[in-house]
Amino acid sequence: MRHKKGSFFFILDVFIGSFIFLVTLFLVLSFRMSSPETESLSTKIDGFTTVVFRTQISEYSNPYKDGLKANKSLWPSPLLTTDELIYYLNQSNHTANATGLIESLVETLLPEYVGVNYTVDGNTLYLRHQNKKNDSQTVISNKKITYNLINASSQLNNPVKSEVILWQ
Repeated sequence: MRHKKGSFFFILDVFIGSFIFLVTLFLVLSFRMSSPETESLSTKIDGFTTVVFRTQISEYSNPYKDGLKANKSLWPSPLLTTDELIYYLNQSNHTANATGLIESLVETLLPEYVGVNYTVDGNTLYLRHQNKKNDSQTVISNKKITYNLINASSQLNNPVKSEVILWQ
């Protein structure tokens, strides 16, 4: 009788040990399968705003931008930065082209899960994933104020505030 009681506890110990081993193995493997994002949101906004706020439109390639270049009325100068071109298109009643340019840049430079809001002087020209903004824990923004003339006939002679807001 005593022998059976000892084997019962031995088998119970084997099952408990096996259960602990399998749970540990499952946890280790599940953490390895879901690797965290290595690039932070601040790095994403820095990269995006470098192209939009600081890079001249002639210095990078974008299919939508290249399509605009063919139409001379939509392309005042290759020395403009992207935000200046977006403002020019918006002021020239080509808002759809300005929005298309922003959308093509967002799709090229930012992952799908990142929400974006691009505004010029308080007017939203592009918005992606608005419903996720209220639930997000991280919202970051970058602004630029431009004050110059695009060319002699342009209307850009007042300060223009462009703002990019990202969230995830």
